[in-house]
Amino acid sequence: MNDQLLSGIAAIGGGSLLAFLLFLPWVARQYRLRGELGFVHTVLSFAVLVYGLALLTYTLLPLPETPLLRCSTQQLVPFQFVGDFLELRPKYGVLGNPALRQFLFNVALFVPLGMFARHLFRRGVLTTTLVGFGASLFIECTQRTGNWFLYPCAYRLFDVDDLLANTAGAPVGWLLAPVLALLPGQQVADPGLPRPLTARRRLFGMLLDLTAWWLTSSLVTLMIVVVLFTAIEDFTGERIITVVVQGVVALVFFLVIPLRGNGASLGQRIVRLRPVRMDGTPPSTRQKLRRSVLGMFGYSLLSLLGFDFVTTVLFIAHGIGAIRTKEHRGLSAKWSGLRMTDDRTKVETVTEIPSTVEHS
Repeated sequence: MNDQLLSGIAAIGGGSLLAFLLFLPWVARQYRLRGELGFVHTVLSFAVLVYGLALLTYTLLPLPETPLLRCSTQQLVPFQFVGDFLELRPKYGVLGNPALRQFLFNVALFVPLGMFARHLFRRGVLTTTLVGFGASLFIECTQRTGNWFLYPCAYRLFDVDDLLANTAGAPVGWLLAPVLALLPGQQVADPGLPRPLTARRRLFGMLLDLTAWWLTSSLVTLMIVVVLFTAIEDFTGERIITVVVQGVVALVFFLVIPLRGNGASLGQRIVRLRPVRMDGTPPSTRQKLRRSVLGMFGYSLLSLLGFDFVTTVLFIAHGIGAIRTKEHRGLSAKWSGLRMTDDRTKVETVTEIPSTVEHS
């Protein structure tokens, strides 16, 4: 496997792992900042993760084996590439000149950074240039120190011309950033305005509930098991710990949070949905409880008790219900006398008018 392919695979794999770990907080933040998610915006955000890791993998990989390590030198003369270009021009010409191609490659390497900084993070040209300089300096110092002294000497060249070229690429990317605004879905309405309640949004909320439950349970279980394995030599209670943690997390996410809040589960809160009565007023505590038991809390308990066939049927039924029921109410909301609405929609309130007694 060549070095470029290895670096690309490492960047995509690492970016996918980071995207999975950051998925829930990122989605929640996007719904608050943009009012919605958007496919193109999601792809661009994932590209930022892959690109950031690619900067590291393409400049650091492959890692050498210490016995075969060959120490590299450093190039500290600014614009040395100009002299190299003139020296190689008689042999390679202009377009084929390796010195020019290397310089232009290093400029192009940081063009995406400038585009992302302006389009996604709304940074000015000065800040973008400083970020480009800082990122390039970090990479060059990492190379110069042998990955921060993990190796006895540098195995990659520290080149001040690379630093200059990378830094120049950032403002070039900033100038080209308006191209990204031409992609569909980049202009969004006021994030405070309600959005239509779609089947896709309902299903996405369910997916977020399951992901939050599984990911949180897995991370907490892992931490507890590592501690117990360290403290107890022959510890064999991993299964019990897993079930207990999953049950506690399900209790918090699918019962406590809905009952203490507006009735919405964690996933529904993220996609900005909430249950209301048919007349638009807030649900009662009994309705919240019924909906949770018939919904995600009941599903999680049956799953922990090992009723795999039942949970599979419920999973399919709730998915179909979110698609086919009127206004995408879903089965648990329908059975509880509720409907779903965008949490930015004004909630009707029932005001009791106190009785008055006339005195003569």
